[in-house]
Amino acid sequence: MADVQGRYPELSVLTLNCWGIALLTPNRRQRVGALGAFIQSQSGSQLDLVLLQEVWVSADAAFLQECGQAAGLPFSVLFKSGLFGSGLLTLSRSVFLAF
Repeated sequence: MADVQGRYPELSVLTLNCWGIALLTPNRRQRVGALGAFIQSQSGSQLDLVLLQEVWVSADAAFLQECGQAAGLPFSVLFKSGLFGSGLLTLSRSVFLAF
C-alpha cells in the first residue's frame, strides 16, 4: 500500500538455492558455513527477508537460523512437509502473520 505521497515501501530480499542434500552435495558444510557468515555480515543492513531453498539438513537449518538472528532476522520458519520436509527456510526481520 502506498503512503500519502504515493511511495511504496521497499523490501530487500536475498534468495538462494543452497543445494544442501546430505551425503550427495559436495562441500555442503563449507557452503552452508560461508552462507551463514555472509548472512551474519549483513547485520545492520536493510536485508528484510532471506528465502533459502534445499536446506534439507536440520543442523544446517538451525545454524542458518542462528546466523539470521545474529544479523537482525529473528523470525524464521522451516516449512515442514512430507517425509524429508520441504527444504524451504525463511528468515525475516518482521514477524510472520500467517503462512
